[in-house]
Amino acid sequence: MTDRPIDSVIPAVVPSGGLKIRGDSGAAMKRPPLPLARLAPTRDSSTVYGLASLDVHGRVADRAVMIALGWAPGLRLGIRESGGLIIVDPDPRGVF
Repeated sequence: MTDRPIDSVIPAVVPSGGLKIRGDSGAAMKRPPLPLARLAPTRDSSTVYGLASLDVHGRVADRAVMIALGWAPGLRLGIRESGGLIIVDPDPRGVF
């Protein structure tokens, strides 16, 4: 056992605008500002994300998706699988 005091586990209050450094006669050191993330360049096209479900009659039940695709009510669609993906596109001979 020593007579030396144990350092506090709770840091001292830091005055705004600086960081108190132990043994530095109370002088405060200024922190540099945090780096800012670079913004992505402005997009030159638009992207619409949507999730649509089919109603009980097999119709796409999401107007936002239909408007973004430019599809009108009654448009016939073809649905097929390609490489593990489901492709849905306008098809005048489509059964959907």
